[in-house]
Amino acid sequence: MNRLPDRLPLLRVSRLSLLYLAFVFGCEETDTKGWLVDRTRVLGVRFEAKADPARTAIAPGEAMRATWLVGAPNGTGRLTWAYAVCAPVQGNYPEPRCEGPVLASASGASEGELVAMELEAPRAEAVAGVEELQMLVAFCDAGDAALDASRFAGTCAGSDVPARLASATIRLEAAGPNKNPEIAPDSVLLDGQPMTPSTLRPGPSCAGEAAAPVVVPGSKHAFTIRFRGDEREPVPGSREGVESILASHVVTTGELGRQYSMLDPSDPVPKEARVEWTAPPREQVPEGGRLTEVYLVLRDGRGGAAFARRTVCVRP
Repeated sequence: MNRLPDRLPLLRVSRLSLLYLAFVFGCEETDTKGWLVDRTRVLGVRFEAKADPARTAIAPGEAMRATWLVGAPNGTGRLTWAYAVCAPVQGNYPEPRCEGPVLASASGASEGELVAMELEAPRAEAVAGVEELQMLVAFCDAGDAALDASRFAGTCAGSDVPARLASATIRLEAAGPNKNPEIAPDSVLLDGQPMTPSTLRPGPSCAGEAAAPVVVPGSKHAFTIRFRGDEREPVPGSREGVESILASHVVTTGELGRQYSMLDPSDPVPKEARVEWTAPPREQVPEGGRLTEVYLVLRDGRGGAAFARRTVCVRP
């Protein structure tokens, strides 16, 4: 297993909950260059109650939504998927799989980086005494996805390319209340200037795209993640008093200084985390330019998450 990047201090690694790490490993973020989206990658998931999208603690029988963030180097195209929900396996560091009955399952297809799956949480009699569930998912770029939940193995019909697997924990109401963090529109900056949320799509050229900042190949820059403080909630009864927030930032081109930033309970707010970025070299940029996608994922370690997408046009 590859280690976390050297630039993430060991002291802070030790503070991350097992939930953080279990999710990170399940979503392929243990690469040496985990900050680079150089293939189709599962980057995060947000669980929310359909009646109250800010709430991530789900009541038995409640309609809910799981939205997965799946990035790709040239934009995310059509994906097929299959999922299963079950009680997590007990024990120390268990492999994700469904040892007991599957409580919910479905398959489908989507287009783009946000993959929404709507489902109904298991009823109270099925989750009595349970505070969390696990969701296992297989994603395919080609062919229909199939998932064997008992082995946590996936296949893509008619394709030699293996399914991409991801797992995450669904927090139930019995574990206590929790809300998803939110990312303000001005929370991501490039060289000190706020980057607006982007709807630009990767294509053969980004020349003339006024909605994205423009940089030249090989130039050096810095992204800044601005924490306002309202991303973290109070945690009654905990020693720290409030949540920790883990930020994961990745790009589709260039070189990023690190993948992770933290907002610790003791950190004063507002806080800014600076991450160096070098634009891709000239030989990787066509004459019409290349759109770089920047993804930010916040996780609170208690089941809450938020996503943001920004874009930069790199052109000669």
